[in-house]
Amino acid sequence: EEAFRGCPNLISIKIPDTIVHLTQYALSSLPSLEYVNISPNLLSAWNGLGSVPIDCIPTTFMEMQEVPGYLLPYNYSGTITFGPKCTDVGSHIAYAYKSDVYTTIIFLGTTPPNAVDNAFRRSAPFEIRVPAEALEAYKAAPEFNEVADYIFAIED
Repeated sequence: EEAFRGCPNLISIKIPDTIVHLTQYALSSLPSLEYVNISPNLLSAWNGLGSVPIDCIPTTFMEMQEVPGYLLPYNYSGTITFGPKCTDVGSHIAYAYKSDVYTTIIFLGTTPPNAVDNAFRRSAPFEIRVPAEALEAYKAAPEFNEVADYIFAIED
């Protein structure tokens, strides 16, 4: 936990591809951090990547099974993709409140992952993209009920 706590002058971190789990707050409280190289092989990042500069966050997590709450920094704007192994989604995975940020969340799995009630809660515009053959399953899943109007096929 808090692997780099007490390193306020740390400006760069390269996390090897062999590191697939980041413990709670491993990359938090780093005010000078400008660059982090994070592998897309990351399987978990407990309590997210909120302190990581936005342009250093991988945009694809093919191996991640359990998406942690607050995975992305507040007001993240861009596309984030989760591979077919994703089975669980934590709270506020792409929390945003500014109207000028737009996030696209892509799930490549044909089975909707379990998600907590506030997984997709946000006031900024967003969309969820899923495989066309799974579109109705996602829209019908209780965990995605509140956001069904924002779910579209990847192919659209």
